[in-house]
Amino acid sequence: MQVRPQFRTIILSDIHLGTSGSKAREATDFLKTYFCQKLILNGDIVDGWQLRKYSTWKRKHTAFFKAVPKQIVHYNTKVIYLRGNHDDFLDEIMPLRLGEHQRQP
Repeated sequence: MQVRPQFRTIILSDIHLGTSGSKAREATDFLKTYFCQKLILNGDIVDGWQLRKYSTWKRKHTAFFKAVPKQIVHYNTKVIYLRGNHDDFLDEIMPLRLGEHQRQP
C-alpha cells in the first residue's frame, strides 16, 4: 500500500465549479493524492455568477464535492469554507456546519 503524503493545512481557492474553465479535475486529483488535518476552501469554489447565467455543472464538479467529505471521514480533516465574491449566494445558508463539531468555549 502506497503512503499518501500528509500536510497540516491545504488551501484551495478559485476552483470556480460550474464554469467551463473550472479546475475541478485538478483539485479533485490533488485531494485524492494528499490529505491534511485542515482543508481551507478559500473562496470562489462555486461560481454562482456563472451558474445563474449558464447551467454548466458537470460530473467533475460533483466529484470535487465528493472528495471533500472523504477527507473528513477518512482523515478527520477539519474543513473551513471562506466565501468569495463569486460564491456570495452562500450568505443565504451560512453558517453551515456538517458532521460532528465541538463548540469552542
